[in-house]
Amino acid sequence: MKTIFAKNIWKENRVITKKDLINEKFECDIYINENKLTDNMLINKENNITYVFNKDYNDINCMFYGCLSLTSINLSILILIM
Repeated sequence: MKTIFAKNIWKENRVITKKDLINEKFECDIYINENKLTDNMLINKENNITYVFNKDYNDINCMFYGCLSLTSINLSILILIM
């Protein structure tokens, strides 16, 4: 299992779903400030997001493909735990 931590940079507070944050082909749990994501969860500009993958993926190039609601994400603090 791999965990990716990221700090999102949002322009505004917004309601999101899992599809806003990750492509459907990846099987993972998403936590926002240590709370497991539920659909229609309100997040704000300061929220930290943690992706906990239930399978090993060697390629995450398309992780955010199709996530049209995602404004931007700061990957400079990306941490991969094997």
